[in-house]
Amino acid sequence: MNIAKTIKQQALQYLAKDNWATAIGGFFIICLPAILIVLFQGVALCTMQLFWDLDNLTMAQNNIILILQLVLVFAFLLTTPMITGYLKLCYNISKGNNANLSDVFYYYRNKCFGKCFLLNLKIIVRIILHFLLVMIPALFALELYFLSHTQNIQFLILALLFFSGAVIETVFYSVKYTLIPIIMFEDESLNTKEVFYLGTTFMKDKLKVTRTLLFTFLPHILLCFFVVPWIFIFPYITVSFMTNSKWISELHKNNTEV
Repeated sequence: MNIAKTIKQQALQYLAKDNWATAIGGFFIICLPAILIVLFQGVALCTMQLFWDLDNLTMAQNNIILILQLVLVFAFLLTTPMITGYLKLCYNISKGNNANLSDVFYYYRNKCFGKCFLLNLKIIVRIILHFLLVMIPALFALELYFLSHTQNIQFLILALLFFSGAVIETVFYSVKYTLIPIIMFEDESLNTKEVFYLGTTFMKDKLKVTRTLLFTFLPHILLCFFVVPWIFIFPYITVSFMTNSKWISELHKNNTEV
C-alpha cells in the first residue's frame, strides 16, 4: 500500500471518531471573515457609487478607495491566525486528541499571536512572489493578445492555459510550507526564524511524497466545482496533510533522539 493511500485512510479513520462535525464547523468559521470582508467591500463600493461617479474619480477619491483596499487586505491578514488555529484543530484530530472548535481561535488567546502572524506573512509573501514569477508567461501572452490588431483569440487561450498552469504549479509549490505550523504546534518556545527553518528543512526530503499526496486529491478537488462537496473535502484534505506532517515531524524527532 503506498504512503499517500495509507495517510488518507488514517485521516478518514481520525475524522470518523466523531470529528467530522468539528472539522466542518471549523471550516465554516474560517470562511466567515473572508465572506464578511467581500460583503463589506461590495457595500462600500455600492455606497460610493451613490455619491461618486466611479468612472471619473478625483485623486482624493482614488486615494480613499486605495486606503480602503489596503485596510481590507490588512484585516484579512489579521484573520490568518484563525486558519492556523484550524490547522491546529485538524492536527489534534490527526493525533487522536480531542478537537474543539475553540482551537480555531487559539492564537488570539495565546501569546504566540505575533509569531503566528509573522509566520503566516512570510509564507503568504513567498507564495505570492512565486505566483507572480510563474505568471510571467501568462501576462506576456495576454499582452500579445491586446497588442495584436485583430486580438487573436489564440493568444487569449494561451494566456488562460499559462494562468491555469501557474495556479496549479503554485499550489504544488505551496505544500513545502505545510510542515511549518506543526513545528510551532509542537514547540511554542521556538522563535519565528527557527520554526520556519525547521519546517522547510524537515520537508525537503519528503517533498515528493507530500506532492504525491496532493496529486491524489486532484479528483476530489475537481468535485469542488459543485460547491457542496467542498464542505467535506476540505477537512479531509487538511487532516490528511496534518497526518502527513505529523509523521514527518515524528520521523525527524526520533532521528534527533537517536
